[in-house]
Amino acid sequence: MLVLAAAMTMMLAQPPPGAAAVESRIALQRQQPPKPRVEIGAYTCLSLSGRPLDALSFRLLGDGRYVGVRGELSGTYEISEAVVHFTGGHLAGETAHALENGRLKLGVELCVIK
Repeated sequence: MLVLAAAMTMMLAQPPPGAAAVESRIALQRQQPPKPRVEIGAYTCLSLSGRPLDALSFRLLGDGRYVGVRGELSGTYEISEAVVHFTGGHLAGETAHALENGRLKLGVELCVIK
């Protein structure tokens, strides 16, 4: 009887099969930083030396259009995952990749949201 009670205690103390894999997956998800995302708003693009590049700077509007820094209509954009694809205007054919903290990488330039 004592052996049976000890065996039952050991069985109850062990997690069910597969529980370790689930716990491991949850722990890994907690460690991963959130995926970068594209934010709607005004972006100032900077040269490698940190100087603002007005010719590349833009504002993403919520309706799929973007405008230049002076407000002139430039073209349209489409977001796929964390990538912005520009059509028309001064950024036609360009692709910007989202980084953390509201930043986009446009070629070698870094664009930061204002």
